[in-house]
Amino acid sequence: MRIRYLLLIFACEILPAASLLQGPMLGHVDDHSAKIWCALDEKGEVKIRISEDPNLKNAQVISGKDFEMGAISIDGLKADTLYHYQIEAHQYSKSARSHFRTMKPLGKSLKLRFMFSSCSGKTGSDEDAAWNDISQLNDVDLILMLGDNHYADSTNPEVITKHYLSHRSIGGFKRATSRIPTYGIWDDHDYGPNNSDGKTKGKEDSLEIFKAHWANPSYGEKGNPGIYFTYSIGDIQFILLDSRYHRTPNKSMDSTNPAKTLLGQKQLKWLEKTLSESTAKVKIVSGGSNFELQGSNDGFKGFKVEQKKILDLFQKTEGVILLSGDRHFTAGYHIGEKTIEITSGPLGSGTVTPKKTPDMFFKETEGKMFSIFEIDTLEETPKISLEVYLAGTGLIRTMNFSWKQVNGLEKITQEN
Repeated sequence: MRIRYLLLIFACEILPAASLLQGPMLGHVDDHSAKIWCALDEKGEVKIRISEDPNLKNAQVISGKDFEMGAISIDGLKADTLYHYQIEAHQYSKSARSHFRTMKPLGKSLKLRFMFSSCSGKTGSDEDAAWNDISQLNDVDLILMLGDNHYADSTNPEVITKHYLSHRSIGGFKRATSRIPTYGIWDDHDYGPNNSDGKTKGKEDSLEIFKAHWANPSYGEKGNPGIYFTYSIGDIQFILLDSRYHRTPNKSMDSTNPAKTLLGQKQLKWLEKTLSESTAKVKIVSGGSNFELQGSNDGFKGFKVEQKKILDLFQKTEGVILLSGDRHFTAGYHIGEKTIEITSGPLGSGTVTPKKTPDMFFKETEGKMFSIFEIDTLEETPKISLEVYLAGTGLIRTMNFSWKQVNGLEKITQEN
């Protein structure tokens, strides 16, 4: 036994040091490229083998040396094509083979299904049931994580990384995100302490560690750091906002003060410009904080001047649908009978019961939840439907929205 034990130690010592710690997680995918995120246990070489063949014959190999954590970009792919891939740190450290499909060409009409939710819970085990259900869905084209993706309540990179490790180690998350493009924005708990803002100490560290853990297409703008970005799939545009990095502290001034901002002036101008230049039929605008008029003071309700600006902007722009997180329940609002907002969650946190408001047309307040929008632009008038899922139960609600309702020309019937 002693000799065999010594031989085992010797064999381990000659193996390459760096091994795959987390991933792969599929990030931004368009009609010609993809980003794949992974992390090693220490710096080393990583390889991605990718092929149209499920056995990875004639695979293209993308290598990265001195790599530890981040997104690896793959270019030169074909549109609307199924690819198979595997990550390798060394011959004894490989991921399971997975696959993904590139998107249809930009501007092309399509039917797209995407999942969205928020509020993941204190540990990965809190959202295990939800991700197990998500991992079994075979018709979801992408995933939007709308903040509170962990509850580190810190800007310390080491603390944040430990919390990501907890959430990304559960089987359902790995099975789903290895094959479904996944995008993330933050809210307070995965940015810093509860209700944190632009004055939060260490926010620059929080930004850098966020960027290291996601494979989004971009982050903020030159001269204006943050996590906001936009991308398009076919003729559907996604606009994701940063509700923390440039925020005026919630209690620093009255909500009607014009100087009080949630987005910051530069991000607000970017949003206005992005919407004015959009040629997409449908625009999905997503934020960690809620938009609606009677919402939380930690949302746009606490920033009334800016709230009016953006709601006016949304109402005069055709085809806008709003998504939000943070609230620990799932609900729908028809803001001023003009713009639809869906808040979705929680994936793993506890639930709360909100007050009924004039704009609210439904609510779900029990259990772990996520939602799916299906958007079909194949016909001249887009078709929009919403599905709400309860972990361990399945589909609990389906709603169809007319194009007139999306554009504020027809009222949505409220529940009693």
